[in-house]
Amino acid sequence: GFASAALCLAALLFGTSLLAYMPRAVLGGLLFSMGAGLLIEWLYDGWRRLPLQDFMIVALIVAVIGAVSIPAGVAVGVAVAMAIFVLSYSRVRVIRQELSGADYRSNVDRSPAALALLREQGGAIRVIKLEGFIFFGTAYSVLTRIQQMIASPGGRPLRFLILDFRDVPASDSSAMLAFSKIRTCCERNGCQLIITRMNGPIRAQFRQAGIEAADSDTVFAEDLDEAMERCEQRILSEAAEDGLQADVSGLERIRSVLPEGSSLSGFMAYLESRTYAPGEYLLRQGGPADEILFIESGRVTVRLTLPGGRSMRLRSLAVGTMIGEIGLYLKQPRNASAIADEPTRAHVLSAAKLREMEARDPHLANALHHAIATLLAERLTTTNGLLQRLID
Repeated sequence: GFASAALCLAALLFGTSLLAYMPRAVLGGLLFSMGAGLLIEWLYDGWRRLPLQDFMIVALIVAVIGAVSIPAGVAVGVAVAMAIFVLSYSRVRVIRQELSGADYRSNVDRSPAALALLREQGGAIRVIKLEGFIFFGTAYSVLTRIQQMIASPGGRPLRFLILDFRDVPASDSSAMLAFSKIRTCCERNGCQLIITRMNGPIRAQFRQAGIEAADSDTVFAEDLDEAMERCEQRILSEAAEDGLQADVSGLERIRSVLPEGSSLSGFMAYLESRTYAPGEYLLRQGGPADEILFIESGRVTVRLTLPGGRSMRLRSLAVGTMIGEIGLYLKQPRNASAIADEPTRAHVLSAAKLREMEARDPHLANALHHAIATLLAERLTTTNGLLQRLID
């Protein structure tokens, strides 16, 4: 220990001048020992320890160093390793999920007729959720998949393509050419491209590449749910123009299960009609759950108030839907608020009127319970189907 310390101290004080007193054979032997040790570690032992691809890179570096020089060997090794990394990473799947509008919908409760129409024509909407870092290799895999999707859309031609960037932290500028081709491909085939939840730096890259341009049909949206709602509304509006009935009153569901000889007017006698101005509360979070509301016209948004005063949209209610049935059945305080977005008209069934209906007209009460049970079963079936597709 003292001898080693003395040698280190001598090297610190006197530097390389001490090497002049060392025999050349000793220095040559030291260099030979170090080189042989490295060769044994990386070539002989590496053959058993390293994967074949890594071992071939090491062998190539050793060969170039022996034939040319050390810097050349290091440069070749770095270049080969980078090429292998790019090739391997380009095979990583950046498409996390592919969803069809027939199965995946916005958080808007719609009438049974509207839901049936979206199940039939919702295949014209496709959602692609991306993840991970995107560069030219992975971007072109997305382009290839979209080209296949447009060429073979399945049941219906692709009309709306939504690319969700929520799980994309960054993108390389080399990927912009592929996304520019995606935009051109969509425009050429009559498909609107919608890009959602993109962060600022990536959007700046899109803007610099000319993808976000004033003369482009490409839409940038902050929320995936709002983008889905916009596409669905386009389909429903066009269906209404073609004479297809998209929105039918939710009371029709009850009419369909009424016993023979009963009329909807008898059921309506237990309801109270109310109108709500925009911004007015239909239900308040924390309030008593003593009413079921059938939305006849207008639009309602259900919002959850979070700690700190911030609110979050849970879902929206369109014509022909009902709200408040779960709270009434469970007898629990309202877990969210319902607010009118526009002038809204609703038919209200109170808990007292429901008890009166059960006592005086049990057949009407049974029809109501049957309709609500059917509605909840349909929601559960739709959710289970979507979860199964997400898992697969």
